[in-house]
Amino acid sequence: MKRLIFLLTLCLLLPLPQEASAKNTGRAMVRLADEFRHEDGVEVMDLGRIALSLMRAAAKASASSRDEKAVLAAFTGITRLVVVDCEDAPDEVRKDFAERARKLLRKEEILLEAKDRGDLIRIYGSLSETGEEIRDIIIFNEGGGGLVCAFGTVPTSFLERVKRKAKR
Repeated sequence: MKRLIFLLTLCLLLPLPQEASAKNTGRAMVRLADEFRHEDGVEVMDLGRIALSLMRAAAKASASSRDEKAVLAAFTGITRLVVVDCEDAPDEVRKDFAERARKLLRKEEILLEAKDRGDLIRIYGSLSETGEEIRDIIIFNEGGGGLVCAFGTVPTSFLERVKRKAKR
């Protein structure tokens, strides 16, 4: 009986390390952004709940179409946004940032990969247990040295909707 309870407990805990890993990667990416914050040509923006709430309120007031309102609704689950732009940084700094970010992301699941004007852009994140939400989205542009970390949740239905519109 003890063995059965032990095995069941292990089975329940198996999903936790993967989710914890994704959170740890997100935190590591924020630490990486903080390390490069003072390098020449590197711009870092870190917005918390209050700043995002103010931005959403301003955007909501100016949103006129149904599509714009749907986009705002989809991103209400985002609680923190960290953006790093290394485009104007010296090549050495940009390459160092990209290499270190790649190492941090190597074990994460790629949700989407695309080329944009020759740059490879990868989107990472973790699906919720129900598959209805994507948590902690990381968008990484290796060539351009850009990084976006959106902490919180976005409904997968919104991403499916964006994908359908892109195909048109």
